[in-house]
Amino acid sequence: MEELTKTQTILLTLFVSFVTSIATGITTVTLMDQAPPAITQTLNRVVERTVEKVIQPASVVTKEIKVVVKEEDAIVAAFERNRSSVVRVETAPYDGEETGKVLGLGVIVSADGIVAIDKNLVVPDGFYRIGINGEVLGARAVFSSDTHPLAYLFLESLETKASDTLGTTKDNALFDTVKRAVGIQAKNSFQSVSFGASQKVKPGQTAITIGGVYGDTLMTGIISRVAYNAAPVATTTDDGLKEESGTAEHDRRLSAIYTDISLAAYDMSAPLLNVDGNVVGIFVLQKQGGYAVPSDIIKEELARISLRQDAQAKDVDAN
Repeated sequence: MEELTKTQTILLTLFVSFVTSIATGITTVTLMDQAPPAITQTLNRVVERTVEKVIQPASVVTKEIKVVVKEEDAIVAAFERNRSSVVRVETAPYDGEETGKVLGLGVIVSADGIVAIDKNLVVPDGFYRIGINGEVLGARAVFSSDTHPLAYLFLESLETKASDTLGTTKDNALFDTVKRAVGIQAKNSFQSVSFGASQKVKPGQTAITIGGVYGDTLMTGIISRVAYNAAPVATTTDDGLKEESGTAEHDRRLSAIYTDISLAAYDMSAPLLNVDGNVVGIFVLQKQGGYAVPSDIIKEELARISLRQDAQAKDVDAN
């Protein structure tokens, strides 16, 4: 009897709740019908926003912005970026002469003052003059490639006049030793070019160069052809220098870049630029015509120069 009473109580409670809910709903609907429109609209907005927050998940809107760069703007930027790194090379003046003979152009390829030039324009251990930012600096040939037609000049310190560079190789080696010993080795920072990956150069791409007698003339065209040969096998000698011998026939390596740009003799040693403003080659003149030595080769030769300079410095310190 007691359990029946509890059951009845539960059923009665549920029934009362049901009736109360129905009554509440009827009352709410009645009040909503009688309420002013302003209150009704406010309540509807609250209900709609509440339902939207519960049902709809938060969404993330991604907006893609495309920046269009005109090729002509990229060409102008490449010219402005590299024009200061293209210099004019001339011989040291003889007795009674104010200026020397203009040989051609050169490209500053290292911030410590290394200038790349067509090796047909210079002689080993020769001394030259280069004008940079209104200053006339001396330059001497320090390295000539055995496999490619490029030579490299080293700019003297800003304190060294061009006339002071004249002398024998032995005299200049002694002069460098003295400078290093007393701690006045040049620490100049020149504006050098930035290299791109020449291995990515393909026919049809835009070609840009800076030539002219004064190295201030912009010329454009396209890459017309690229040439490959078998990659050399590099071996390391006891002094840490890398030597090249033999070929690996299975591996092709970019050896020359050709363009449709019409180059004159005084345009030799001009840089070949891509639209990003990076140097991908340096022009040289050969019997078969002009072409650009790829930048990947130039970077390897600069590394070899650095190794040789380190080895020479160790020999000087040891003595």
